[in-house]
This record gives sequence, C-alpha cells and structure tokens, in this order.
Amino acid sequence: MRANLYDRQARLVEGSQAARHVSLHTEADGTADEDALALAGEVEKVVDAVLARAGARAKSIAAVGLDTLVFAACGVDGQGKPVTPLYTYAKHAVEGRRLRYRQDAGAVRYHMQALHKSVHAAALIAQIALGHGLFPDYEGDLQGRYREDRRYRDDPDFVRLSDFLGCRGSNNERNRAPAAPPAPFPKTAFRRGYRIGISLARAKRADRFEHILASLHDSGHPWSWLMAVGLCHGIFADGYDSEVFEAEWAKLRLIRLDSAFTELARYLARALRMQVHHQFSWRRGTG
Repeated sequence: MRANLYDRQARLVEGSQAARHVSLHTEADGTADEDALALAGEVEKVVDAVLARAGARAKSIAAVGLDTLVFAACGVDGQGKPVTPLYTYAKHAVEGRRLRYRQDAGAVRYHMQALHKSVHAAALIAQIALGHGLFPDYEGDLQGRYREDRRYRDDPDFVRLSDFLGCRGSNNERNRAPAAPPAPFPKTAFRRGYRIGISLARAKRADRFEHILASLHDSGHPWSWLMAVGLCHGIFADGYDSEVFEAEWAKLRLIRLDSAFTELARYLARALRMQVHHQFSWRRGTG
C-alpha cells in the first residue's frame, strides 16, 4: 500500500510518497485473504509516514482521497469491529477452480445463488470471480498467481473487471430491454450467456450485466446458473470464437450435471402442472 501528497493541480509532491509491503495470506485449500485489523494498522503507519514527510505542510492538506479494496468482503460485529478475514477477488476465483475440480454442478449453482442473494456490496464481484474461476487452464497450485511476487491487484482479469464495472449506461437506457430467457439445453444456455457477456463488455454496459445476471437467478430455470456462468466468463473474452467456446464448454462438461437434470425434470413438471391447472380453471370459468 502507498500514500502520496498532491498539490492543487493534482501534481505529485516530490518526496512525499510512503509505502509498505503487505502480503496476501494464501493456503493450499484456496484461502486468499488478509487480516483486516492488521491491514488497518498498516494504513495508519503509511499515513503517519506521509504526514511526517509533509512537515509543516500537513496543516494545509485540504482533502483526502482513497483507493480501497472495494472488491473485498469482511464481516463485522455491531460495533464495526472485523470478525472475519478480508476475503478477496482471488479467494472466489480460486474457489471456482476448486468447484470445477470437484465436478459438482449442485455446488456451483448453490454458491452462485447464495452470492446473488447476498446484500454485501462485494457480492457481485465475488460471483463474477467464482464463475470466471471455473475456467483456468492451469492444473497446478493456483495460489501461485496470488503470492507476494504477483499480487491479485495486478492480475489482468481483475484490472479488466474493474474497468468494466465502472461503466454505466445513461439513466434513460438503463435496463429498458427485457433479460434474455434461459435456453432449453445446457450448452445453448452457456453459449447464450457467454455471447451476451461479450457484447455487454464491448458496449461497456455493467448496469445491464447486473440486471440480466439478477433476472437469471430469479427465473428459477434449471439452466439459469449455466447461462450466468457464461455471462460472467464472457466479459473477459475479446470476442466470440467457436473453437475457444468449444474448449470452454468441454471444461464445464467435466462437471456432473446429474442434479441439474433432476432439477430440469422438476421444473418441467411444475410448468406442466401450472398449465393443466390454468386450462382446467379456464374451462370451469367458461363452462
């Protein structure tokens, strides 16, 4: 972490910078977090160092700007004291790769839905990281990407995600069009979400992305999670390439879809019962 002083024209004040190295805590089980209290202490030390270098000029500081870990999640108690580590984007990306290794579609669907229901400000980024994390080609210790010599902050995927989520449409355009419905088949659902993600990233429509992702989870369709995964993964693609898509789908096919097919049967049964009930009620009303 670092801190600097700038003048009224936003020019760096020579010799004002102070910095401290903070390591991300990683473990083989997928842990990628930081100690929130320790991190706060490091921030105070950096600020103190900058103020010391400023000397008498410190009294002239007119404003303070922060660039914080907005993509991280941390549980706090009623007094605002941290009671959990600071969970990062890296933690959820690694979790996605671990779920793919376990080949459990039900677990992927459960975690995506749980993050959708979360009211935490970082839940959206965690969900995107989880969906995108299903696809890394690297088969070894994924934690190597997030160790001290290469922080997750410098990861090109995270940088790309940060830029995308900062893009919003105008108020009169926002969320006007209805969300695309889930497709009837798993591969088609994934492809549809993947292509929509690519197009939204090109159009820089993060607001539309959030709207579609939320509507997919609320739809209750058995393949909505596959379309959501495609949507989250598509925003990182440069464009649609059929060969790349087939390779990505091959990775998802390794995940057992048994539970998802069971959910599909239940979904169709419910839809059929509702249709029969509707027809029966209509006939009674016109009879």
